[in-house]
Amino acid sequence: MEIFDLSNIKQIEEKYDKELGQTKFWDLTETTYQTLNNISYNLYYVDQTEEMRIDIICNNIYGSTDYIDIILNFNEISNPLNIKSGDVLKYPSSSDIESLRYRVESKDVVKSLLNRNKAPRKDDSRKKYIDDNFSLPPTVLPNPIEPVVQEGDNIVIGGGLFNS
Repeated sequence: MEIFDLSNIKQIEEKYDKELGQTKFWDLTETTYQTLNNISYNLYYVDQTEEMRIDIICNNIYGSTDYIDIILNFNEISNPLNIKSGDVLKYPSSSDIESLRYRVESKDVVKSLLNRNKAPRKDDSRKKYIDDNFSLPPTVLPNPIEPVVQEGDNIVIGGGLFNS
């Protein structure tokens, strides 16, 4: 059984697997299905022997289990174990299946996201904030400021945050 959704997102490039030290690398951002409004569909009534068995249902409809993803996507089913007896499933004709599958030729966006040579950006305004002796949260300053201080009858919250 080959499920298009899984084989389409399988591996981006083998070099990324080696670079990241992984044996499998799945691109879960990959779109594999597109909704089209002009597709006609047929109805399939699930019986008791087919509960939670999308593979049997798909085989009964198409004579193959290669279109499980189409049935699940077409009916917006995220968990095939929720299919119960009496459910009515919509399914497209065999001739419309390929038009519902979404194929991407280039994965340049994913490659750019996987670039591990990203240098951190310097935040000049943050450096100026520290150089001008403004306070930062206690976990950042070398000498932490108490977040709440009682001065006589006054309670000061965030003392020194806005003083120069």
